[in-house]
Amino acid sequence: MIPAIRIIRGESKKHAEIVSIISKIRFIREFFFKRKMIY
Repeated sequence: MIPAIRIIRGESKKHAEIVSIISKIRFIREFFFKRKMIY
C-alpha cells in the first residue's frame, strides 16, 4: 500500500511539473501572438 502511494505522489509531482511547463508555453505563445497583432 505505502509504495503504491509513493508512486502515485511521484507521478502527480511529475504531472504538476508538466502542466506548469505547458501553461508557461501557452502564456508565451499568447503573449507573442498579441504583440504580433498589435504591431
